[in-house]
Amino acid sequence: MGFSPNVPIKPRLLDYRTAAPYVSLSYWSLREMVLDGVIPHLKFGKKVLIDRQDLDQWAYNQKEQGVLS
Repeated sequence: MGFSPNVPIKPRLLDYRTAAPYVSLSYWSLREMVLDGVIPHLKFGKKVLIDRQDLDQWAYNQKEQGVLS
C-alpha cells in the first residue's frame, strides 16, 4: 500500500483548541491539566502542542472497572 493523496492526514500533534474536543474537555480544563502536568506536552516557543497518543493514553488510564447496580 502506498500513499493516497485523497486520504486526509490526521496530525499527531494538536493544539489546545483541537485537542480539547478530541478528549471531550473544555479548552480551559485541558489547559489546566497540561499546566498541572497531568497531560504531557511539547513547547515550541509559546506554542503548546499535545501528542494525540498521550491523550489516548490519558483517556485509557481514566477508565474505571466496576459493576453498576
